[in-house]
Amino acid sequence: MTSTIMPVLLLAAASFASCALGGSTPPDKADSEKLPAYLVRFAGQSIHPDGHLDEKAWDSAPWSHDFVWIDAGDPAPLRSRFKALYNSEGLYFACEYELDDDASRELDPNFPYACEIMLDAGGTGRRVLEYAASPDGSQFSIIWHGRLALSQWTSELNINTHVGVSRPASDTGHGTIIFEIEFPWDSLKTLDDHAFLPPKKGDAWRANFSRVEQGENAGDFTWAPMGDVYYVHNPGHYGWLVFAGQTDPLTDLSTVDLKPKPDVDLQINESPHFHLFNQTMWALWMMPWSPSHEDANTTSQPIFVAGNTFVTLLNPDGSARWKITRRTADLPQFIRAVALVGDKLYVSGDGKNGMGQGMVRIDSTGQSHRLGNQDGYVFHFNARIISLGANAALIYWKDDADFKDHFQLITTNGLQPPVQTNGKVLCAARLGSDRIAVGTSDGFSCYDSNGKLIKSTRIAGGITSAAPVADAVVGVSGQVGIYRITADGDCNYYPFALRTKFDAIYPDGQGNCWASYIGGVAFITHNNIKYYNSPLNLAGLQVMDAVHTPDGKMVFSAKIPNADLYETTDNSAFLLITDGKHWQRYGFADGLPGQFTQFDSLVVINGNILFNSHKGIFKLTP
Repeated sequence: MTSTIMPVLLLAAASFASCALGGSTPPDKADSEKLPAYLVRFAGQSIHPDGHLDEKAWDSAPWSHDFVWIDAGDPAPLRSRFKALYNSEGLYFACEYELDDDASRELDPNFPYACEIMLDAGGTGRRVLEYAASPDGSQFSIIWHGRLALSQWTSELNINTHVGVSRPASDTGHGTIIFEIEFPWDSLKTLDDHAFLPPKKGDAWRANFSRVEQGENAGDFTWAPMGDVYYVHNPGHYGWLVFAGQTDPLTDLSTVDLKPKPDVDLQINESPHFHLFNQTMWALWMMPWSPSHEDANTTSQPIFVAGNTFVTLLNPDGSARWKITRRTADLPQFIRAVALVGDKLYVSGDGKNGMGQGMVRIDSTGQSHRLGNQDGYVFHFNARIISLGANAALIYWKDDADFKDHFQLITTNGLQPPVQTNGKVLCAARLGSDRIAVGTSDGFSCYDSNGKLIKSTRIAGGITSAAPVADAVVGVSGQVGIYRITADGDCNYYPFALRTKFDAIYPDGQGNCWASYIGGVAFITHNNIKYYNSPLNLAGLQVMDAVHTPDGKMVFSAKIPNADLYETTDNSAFLLITDGKHWQRYGFADGLPGQFTQFDSLVVINGNILFNSHKGIFKLTP
């Protein structure tokens, strides 16, 4: 949710869309970089926030355009808008949110803050006020300072604000809720050391407004969309609040220069070992595209990259061939999983209020096709997908009719009929040329390529992670131990009974594997296991992901659990590379920006080790 305090901001270059008189210009759907703006009029009287907007000054303040979905900027299912005024005492906002047909339902009953306002008086993204209020009138506010590492941040909690909340009747048949908020000027002095308060005529602040909504229409609706990123802490995409002045006030914005201010501290600063490959934000999945994409050791393969709201194809040098979002293609509203089958990318996801659910197939030109009954696709809602290598994938779901778990196989020939499973599908892997191992909450099972069950073994805790190793599939239990299943369905301890609780299994490309656990990793052969407790004396090591390189090394992305992931110290996320004898650690203390709470994509493509942060895709150069 966007209300979660995430101290990572981005200032990106953006152009300004000219404004009509008074209110705000909606974002141009053809250009996500155009920014909305609102002319804040001066009120000649005091305003007392009670949620009723009964001061006559509010009549002169126009409503903004309706809020849109936070990322793609398409229309939100419920109306949300704001208006603003200021006087010699403070800055005032009224946020009006339309409720659904049940006017008595609490807005956002499961989340404490529903109305968010972001203010950046300096316009550089270096000092941003985040304010939130809930329908019961409780408030939260924090001013973020600094950049890159939490050790550089300070914050001021609970600045002096006032809020009034009301639920007026509506002639539309829908209920409404109004937040009327006052920010006294004294409480805003720290937003900008050079700001004149109250602002002078023509002064412009960067700002955004966010509605956090639960229930049927769960999601985040904002005044200014965030540029295909589901993340409100992105001040380079904030709109503008322009202050009209008290004497001879502005009536339009044609003479105001609304040019974003550059801040070199917010730019990409490459470190000695990590170089920017592409500035695609939140690249959650990366994979080489070619009919034989498992052979990722060439230097000429394009790269499919996907995030929660986009898919793009990159050239081997990192430049983009094309990018599609749900505004430009029939993608799910929220992408949840992807898999490459042959030369087609399959994308599964879901949406809110019936929007954008199901699965989409995308080819290398960016053409998308939503799967349906004509394609043999049985389930159309919250299905998930697991890659089974170059030429197959597995879709799994729980059927709402029989409450049973099912899966469907995808091959280069299309979709196979659905198969019912015992237990919830947790993982799957290719088992030889024509068999599939499926790990469920019940145990380990072997199926043929037509979905026929060969054999199943019940395992306490189920199988939570699995990978092909040599001529079998190895998986870790949800309780303790490692198990190996062969093409005839036989399943046994691997390499022998173990009492360790492992998190995940990773093949090394040479017929052996590694298993991760809190505190270290283990190297496993068919008859032996060797524990590496806290390599390089990193106590509490937790592996996030791992890949093997063409020269036989393993690359682990890791962190220290419960440590401060924003710190540029030994507690930050890092990479470990080993040949089984020697270990090398590459951290980010040298200035690499971005958020490293997790490595959603750690891959070896075209001979390069690539990984993502919220700032983009980076390449490791040891």
